[in-house]
Amino acid sequence: MTSIRRTIASSQRNVWKIFRLKTKSVSYSTSTVDIDKIECTKLVDYLQYHTSTLISSSSQNLVAFSGGVDSSLVAYLIHQGCQNTTPKAQCEAVLGVSSSLSSEQMALARIIAEHIGISLREVSTLEGEDPTYIQNQGNSCYVCKTNLYSTMTAISHYVSKEAKRCDVLLFNGTNKDDVDDSTRVGLVAAKEFQVLSPLIKITKSQVRQASKHLSLPNWNYAASPCLRSRIEFGVEATKQHLLVISKAEKYLRQELKLKPDVNLRVRLLSGSRARIELDSHILESLSFQNFLQKNNIDSFFHSLGFFGGVNIRKFKSGNLARRIPEPLTSGTKKSIEIELETSWKMQPGETNNICNTKI
Repeated sequence: MTSIRRTIASSQRNVWKIFRLKTKSVSYSTSTVDIDKIECTKLVDYLQYHTSTLISSSSQNLVAFSGGVDSSLVAYLIHQGCQNTTPKAQCEAVLGVSSSLSSEQMALARIIAEHIGISLREVSTLEGEDPTYIQNQGNSCYVCKTNLYSTMTAISHYVSKEAKRCDVLLFNGTNKDDVDDSTRVGLVAAKEFQVLSPLIKITKSQVRQASKHLSLPNWNYAASPCLRSRIEFGVEATKQHLLVISKAEKYLRQELKLKPDVNLRVRLLSGSRARIELDSHILESLSFQNFLQKNNIDSFFHSLGFFGGVNIRKFKSGNLARRIPEPLTSGTKKSIEIELETSWKMQPGETNNICNTKI
């Protein structure tokens, strides 16, 4: 097992230094070519090659899956890569199910997993019972990801016990842009669990380009982070709060007949206030103005528990994000990026404790 991880670590360290992608008799080296400028086909070829160096045919290859475009692309790459190993590697997409996951997002995840052809395992996670998560003071994402990665590791070991397969590789959809966001404390949990990130060197825009090239149906869908991200820091992330946010967004999407690529957020602010955020072209549309005239938005939201009133504004990603108490410095972010790339580097005498994980 140690030798497997050393091999993976060595491969990951070298891939950025000596990797060459040969297409149409031209050789490309990541040491001299800017990844951002590689055309789409070559980008996909690179992702497939790089991902293949991370997969182990003697391990459980598990993808932290949400149905979003990032984890969908990783699930596709892992699934395809596992089909090409000898012997064929085992892989699964794992969806964490809790109050922070809307029913619509769960349905989408199932559709995308079926489209890809990867097995989907839905597991209940318990972050909603953790006081730190509920307090929502800036570390809820860390608690959530810790619960998810712990559950993925434990269940995989339990399921594969009879096959004497105790090595587990975890993958996520973290991309280059995510590492630059100091509020993403879930990256700390990924580092602690040595999660591999095949997309760490490409941007969100490139993720969408590659996903479109591979005909993933959600390539242009609006980002849909967990429901907890809609709650202002300091306002408790209770199951009831998450539920009313889900109901409010479902109502607006249905009534406004919004397409999947339209951004919508219903945010819960202090004082039980609600803030609706939509793309500007929707706010400026005649249909939206007619909707406001025909429907009593305040009354509907009041019935859900938004007693402090409702305001509407243009959508902006991360509108409720703030710098966490101990922000990730540039040095820390670089450290995380390095760890995500070479997470299976083991020190002399170091042992892996995954085999001792209990479910």
